[in-house]
Amino acid sequence: MQVALISAAVAMSQAHAATTLTLDVGVEHTDNVGRVEVDPESETIGTAGLGLAIDTKRPRLSAEVGADLEYRRYLDDTFDPEVVGGVDATLGFAIVPDRFVWMLEDNYGQISNNRLVADSPDNRQDFNYLSTGPDITLPVGARNSIFVSGRWSDSYYEEAGQDSTGVDASAAFIHKLSEMTNLSLNGSWSQIEYDNEAFEDNEIREGFLRFDGTGVKTSLAVDVGYTEATRGDRDPSDGWLFRLDATRQLSARTSLEVSAGSEFQDAGQAFRLDQQALGIQPGNGDVLPVADVFRNNYLYLGLTAALDRTTVNVTIHGNQERYEEQDTFDRDIVGASFSIERAVTPRLTLGVEGDYSKEEFVVGPDVGFDEWFAGLTMDWQLTSAWSLRATGHYFEGSGDGIARNYDETRGFIGVRYSMGR
Repeated sequence: MQVALISAAVAMSQAHAATTLTLDVGVEHTDNVGRVEVDPESETIGTAGLGLAIDTKRPRLSAEVGADLEYRRYLDDTFDPEVVGGVDATLGFAIVPDRFVWMLEDNYGQISNNRLVADSPDNRQDFNYLSTGPDITLPVGARNSIFVSGRWSDSYYEEAGQDSTGVDASAAFIHKLSEMTNLSLNGSWSQIEYDNEAFEDNEIREGFLRFDGTGVKTSLAVDVGYTEATRGDRDPSDGWLFRLDATRQLSARTSLEVSAGSEFQDAGQAFRLDQQALGIQPGNGDVLPVADVFRNNYLYLGLTAALDRTTVNVTIHGNQERYEEQDTFDRDIVGASFSIERAVTPRLTLGVEGDYSKEEFVVGPDVGFDEWFAGLTMDWQLTSAWSLRATGHYFEGSGDGIARNYDETRGFIGVRYSMGR
């Protein structure tokens, strides 16, 4: 339902949007499709992929949409056909420009049914987090304004029974310090109601000061304040609130992005944060299907360099999650990834990429795992629109007290059609 809404909105906006579209068809082979330690099965997989990027700003419509979706058909019938990948979309329609904007955000992807078992086709489910509502800005004099926002949200799990809906309201008094900087006093309240009545509802309240500014090379937003979370009739948990989002243009072709914070979140909000900070990732997301809020202490660093013939991307991230009630799910996560692409000739591009992640559950006996992969990529441009693509990857997982010990080798070859403007 939520993905259909996004698709319809994208279709309406494409006529006036800067759009990049890719279509892929290929075949992949793996020597361990189930990612098991003993008796691995090989499999050949037919794939068809869709990539979409829209980034446009119009007087009444703004859209930032990223989609990376793939249909996978297991030719030896080890698993049923499936669609994997994700969507990260933000749409805004100005009913009254600069005064009344209706927002729609959707984040779609996959998460694990059981985080203690390696990712595989029978250990994932679709997850979707949708939110929509108005942003209203009312001027108060030449340098002040009042900002009011409301959201209705829905968290959907394909199989788990932790579906929920949420209502969020926030207000801010904004003072313009200069043409490029603002200082504001903010307050927000959100309630999360679970479809299963066995789970008690959660509330999150925040009060904070925000400074935001945009310069020639730097954009910055900082929130500092107080937050508390309440479950049912229990006494609230409280503490300080901190959020930082910054982008720095280090040179004409190199930029650094930083996102850091400490706040209460639910699964949907954490899933959105991951997608927006790390992009749409292959495989299952880190989010756990848990009907509870948690304090998320997080840091994301991203470095991008687009040189004459070489493109480099590096990301580093860490999360510390502490749940309000279900503390057996408390965990620490660290990860890093990189990719380097080099245009060897005008038609041939070669690349190398890698990823490492470590996840530990911190309550009770030691439980956790390490995973990493490394790979090579090739793109040979046949025409202005068509290219031949080939990749090879090696994956390895090592579990401590859980079934995540495996190694896997994958190879892919296919063709891609690209169009964009």
